[in-house]
Amino acid sequence: MMQITQRLNDTLSALPSISNELVDTLDWAWLVDFGQGNFAHAQAKIEIALLGEWNLSNVLARALVHQLQGEYNQAISLLEKAFLRESEDKNKLIIATIAYLTERKAKENLADGFSLSATKTETDTLWKQRTQVLKQEIQDLEYRLEINLIQQIAAILPCWRTTIAKQTDDSKQEKYQELILEKLTKQLEIYQGQSYYAIAEFLYCCFAELLALSGQFVAGWQLLEQLAPAYLNSEKYLETAWYLMCQGDLIMETAPFGKPIVFGYRLIENNLDCTTIKLLDRSTIDTAFAQQQYLQARQYFSKASAPRGEAMATMRLAYVNAVQEQWYLAACGYEEAHKIFINLGDRLNAIAAEMGYLWSFLQYEALEAELFKNLQHSANWMFDNGTATFAMSWLLVFTAAAQEVLPQENGVVVSKKLIKIAEIIATKAIDIKIVFSSVSCSQFWQHCHAVISDFYRNLALELAQKNDWQQAFIAAEKVKIHGIHSQHRSASQALYLEAQLNSVIPLEKIATFLPLNTVLLSFLTTSTKLLSWAITNKGLVKSNILDKIDGEKFQIKKLEQVINARLNSLVDFNLDSQPTKILEQILLNPFTSEIETNKHLVITTCDRLRGLSFAALKYHYSVNANILKKEASLGEEKSISYLFYASQLADCQLTATATNKVLIFTEDGNLIRHQTNQQLHSNSSCLSLSQGLAIAIAQIYNIHPLNNLNQISAKILKLIDFKPVIHLFLSETNLLLNKLIQQNITSELVILSIRDFKIKQLPSKQLTNLSQSIINTGAKTVVTIFDGEDSLATAILTSFFHQGLYFGQSVAEALRQAQKQLRLVTAQEALDFCHYLQSHIPWQTESDRALRALITKYIGDVMTLGQDYYRATEAYEVAIKILESVGYKTEAKSLQKNYKILKSLQKTSKKFQAEHLIFDSPGYWNNAYIYGDWQLSFVGL
Repeated sequence: MMQITQRLNDTLSALPSISNELVDTLDWAWLVDFGQGNFAHAQAKIEIALLGEWNLSNVLARALVHQLQGEYNQAISLLEKAFLRESEDKNKLIIATIAYLTERKAKENLADGFSLSATKTETDTLWKQRTQVLKQEIQDLEYRLEINLIQQIAAILPCWRTTIAKQTDDSKQEKYQELILEKLTKQLEIYQGQSYYAIAEFLYCCFAELLALSGQFVAGWQLLEQLAPAYLNSEKYLETAWYLMCQGDLIMETAPFGKPIVFGYRLIENNLDCTTIKLLDRSTIDTAFAQQQYLQARQYFSKASAPRGEAMATMRLAYVNAVQEQWYLAACGYEEAHKIFINLGDRLNAIAAEMGYLWSFLQYEALEAELFKNLQHSANWMFDNGTATFAMSWLLVFTAAAQEVLPQENGVVVSKKLIKIAEIIATKAIDIKIVFSSVSCSQFWQHCHAVISDFYRNLALELAQKNDWQQAFIAAEKVKIHGIHSQHRSASQALYLEAQLNSVIPLEKIATFLPLNTVLLSFLTTSTKLLSWAITNKGLVKSNILDKIDGEKFQIKKLEQVINARLNSLVDFNLDSQPTKILEQILLNPFTSEIETNKHLVITTCDRLRGLSFAALKYHYSVNANILKKEASLGEEKSISYLFYASQLADCQLTATATNKVLIFTEDGNLIRHQTNQQLHSNSSCLSLSQGLAIAIAQIYNIHPLNNLNQISAKILKLIDFKPVIHLFLSETNLLLNKLIQQNITSELVILSIRDFKIKQLPSKQLTNLSQSIINTGAKTVVTIFDGEDSLATAILTSFFHQGLYFGQSVAEALRQAQKQLRLVTAQEALDFCHYLQSHIPWQTESDRALRALITKYIGDVMTLGQDYYRATEAYEVAIKILESVGYKTEAKSLQKNYKILKSLQKTSKKFQAEHLIFDSPGYWNNAYIYGDWQLSFVGL
């Protein structure tokens, strides 16, 4: 060992800054890892030196040991102290560069050597800024060469791997490959020219790997095949062993570049939105040849007295056994490697070996208590020491393993054990800030949960097809919760969701939370089927697997087409379109009896069905004993609420005492006008009724609304925690996101009146996600009300809803009664409501007068519906003149078209039809959604 080790030190000792006895103890494994070095020995020696003297060499050496052992937080902490104490710029530059390397490994580098992002860094971190500033001050070529080397190993090589792997455009891929290989060739020439042979030897391996990744497998193989014998003839056993092991890796890499150290699974996809794991084809692997290479590598590691290298080869031999489904032998191999790594202080490789042992052991045995305890300890250690991406690599690996084994015989049992490992790691990740410290890291976190969600989707289908609907339901709940995880990057929301994930309620207990006359309909889409459950307080009353849609095989793309077509038809207020009938057939028809016999429907969906309104869907019900069937919109006959997942029922409660009443936020007219003028000039009315309606609602509770949400101070926001009911009027959904999502909202009920021109008055996933985010921060129930066919109808509906809440009705009862009342509103009552609103709007400001003009326009609309076209024309004329006088010319212009139409209709004008019902179409009243506890009611509002 001394001969080989000394040679490595000799070839690198010319580097100016960190060539000293203590750093040499590390044998350069921190930068160029050939399997050499004893980290435990180096740690002991360096800590003794630190007790004697605190100097740069000692501190730097200790930081490097921390880095080698995956203790990134401790390493960066020491480097920060050293940087602040050091006075020479050259030394500060070295410290900053090594800290940059450490930071990069912590946040970006995965267990297989790839990087989360294909660029050096996604943001200018403090250490990166420090290195950039200091590099401008240092002209010493040797120092600059060393800095470039450290940065290359730390960031460029992992990024190159990722760049090649993610490139799907053939022409760009070829261009990138040529550029990367050209740069690597130049680096090889530089380090060989400077006699830094160990660096060149390491880069040769990288060169061969990148060739293989680029599709030039033969060229990469031949390069290693030529080098290994050459080093063997020179009795350079360490390099020989390393090249032989790399050759084995090239043979064993699958899909097409799954590393043996992560069991051949591909961690980096071309697109993080892709959640389907490509199952591996290991049938073409020449395992005998790979085994031969690994055995030879282990032999030469032994000759070089490099036990770490021996353990690396042993770990790969275990993987070969696993590929051949010799699981017991694999487990033994991983266990042997784990013991060696622990003794040598190589904690990262020890974790990899431990994961390999679990992967192989769980194929034929149960997850024992001791293993569970050890895994929790390892997960804690990884996140406590800052190895977030390394830890999340294993989360993804075990999800992939569970996905792969699921279709096999006894696959359900094994896959549940494997996914448990992934979930343990995920649980430990939640409260670690580093997971959410960078965009790429949080995106990878979201991707991991999306992949777990997809696994549970497949598991639910597998269980349902085996008629195990109870367990399939639990899997479906986890699909939904993990799916929500995959959409959030907030640590606080992640904590809430994790608590929900750990308390998923089984189906039989769900039934106990459901009151009489209530049915829960739960839907789950898979790639080939639609699964659905109907649950009442008696338990599971019906389940269904749908495999066809509109006479064709069920496909997600087909479902998406139907949903999109329905949304487009709703733009034209067509409630009886063919897409709507298809949705009625697949969602409601299987449960006609269950819907008919219950008064309230609780609906939980996910993915493609999220944000879909069920209120306007029609179902058939019996009229009398002769089974005469009648068709009606669901919202006409039933009250409806939504849950993101059924386990939310545990948080539902019946009554809340409202000691501090209601808090109402509005936006002022100027703000609304400013935004809408910028974004949508073609809308018929860029003004909003929100200010007048807020005043009307406030009078119900005898309070005053707070105006201009955009300027509300943090002090005012604190009031949220003390108000059981909050009503927010918003013209853009992102306003609430910016102001309130970061606030912990503990209010019982949050009502959102949203006028979002971007979504063309239709519900969307954005709205659903917004409601979900508010519930995740602590609110019990969210009701969203967005402008439907008519803003005036929405305003009247909202007013009725608040009256119901005020008189003690539950949220569902209040909304249901409001919808019924709206359908019975006459033209005269609508006219009276407009006059009522107008009477509470002052004349002082231009925005006040513009709002009065808007209400006058609505008076014209009511007159139109009442067929009094003369008075309708007069109202529009007045509204246009007021808007023009206060500078709202765009809004005035938008009314001109209707004004001309009304003028042409004056000859057909009739006496005002005061008793005419003007809002009885579902398009007017199906624009409200309840998320959460529909039974919530208030005392003392």
